[in-house]
Amino acid sequence: MKRSRFAEIITNQVAKPAQWEEPENAVRLLSDLEDIHIEIIDAALGAPVAEGAFSGLRVISLEAQHIDSEKQNGPVLLVTSLPRYGATALRMACAELSAKGLLHDEGIGRWDMGAMKYFVPTDLAEWLAGWITQAHRK
Repeated sequence: MKRSRFAEIITNQVAKPAQWEEPENAVRLLSDLEDIHIEIIDAALGAPVAEGAFSGLRVISLEAQHIDSEKQNGPVLLVTSLPRYGATALRMACAELSAKGLLHDEGIGRWDMGAMKYFVPTDLAEWLAGWITQAHRK
């Protein structure tokens, strides 16, 4: 799967030429990521725009019982949307994605939510997805 993502970056560069620094950065970033990371990014970018406390944001959650659970467009629960991964693997991958600037820990500074529970995709995640997936191309 990783090879096909690298090939997608090259294909994207040929189809829509950009400065070579762009695909080089995408390759460098992708080389540090595994399938779990890409699947989490896809889940975050595909999450519905939330209502309530996270109004206007695409939110994924590591919490089994999250706030705004009564809202139709609340945070996407990762253990449900990515059932082949355990909670510990998802937590570790979200931490790694946050460290790379691909996810933002949205729970920090919001009431008493705490860290490592709610995440939103960053502009960098959108940018990377634009290089490696058909669905996110502009």
